[in-house]
Amino acid sequence: MTTSRPFHARLPRLGRLAACLLLAVLPACEKLPSLPASSGPEKPSLVFDGFTAEGTRLGVKLWEAKAATAQVYNDKKMAKVQDVSIRYFQDGRVVSRARADDADINTQTNDILASGHVVLQARNGAVLYTSRLRWDQKRQRVSTDEYVKVVKGDSILTGKGLVADRQLENVVVKEDVRIFARNLGAVKKLGVDLQPTPAPAPEGPGGAPGTEP
Repeated sequence: MTTSRPFHARLPRLGRLAACLLLAVLPACEKLPSLPASSGPEKPSLVFDGFTAEGTRLGVKLWEAKAATAQVYNDKKMAKVQDVSIRYFQDGRVVSRARADDADINTQTNDILASGHVVLQARNGAVLYTSRLRWDQKRQRVSTDEYVKVVKGDSILTGKGLVADRQLENVVVKEDVRIFARNLGAVKKLGVDLQPTPAPAPEGPGGAPGTEP
């Protein structure tokens, strides 16, 4: 079940909106020559210079995004935003903050796909670095199939692929797990699934696997 208005975006200033309305009225006043259909990229329905949107579920705000610029495609139910920062909420409090070069926001599901220098910083001090990060509104989880690095204090966790909650309290890295930690207990407190990739067996004479003397 979703709210009746799960997605909200601030509209342009009244002057810009009035200009849009004026353009909509002109065809009724004067018949303009028809133009051939364009084969280029689809044009956005709305363009914003300064954009704010929020995603809610059952009337509760789960995230708020602010971007320098945005293009909204009504037919695709998609907003493409640039230079974006996102705040994630739980129980009315901000529990983490993210920033990215770009993001695609699904205006129907409230899912977000952030890309380009993505950084997610949680209140517990953990910081996630990756190139793409997806927010699943229904499951309230973040995930990626890309390389990740999670830093908390003196501990660093790297690997490929990740599923986590928005507070980075429960983190699962899928492949090629590497842990660099002065205090392994700090990594365990992060809720990390500790399954590091085993080191290869040392080679014996002639390059064959063997045991060290």
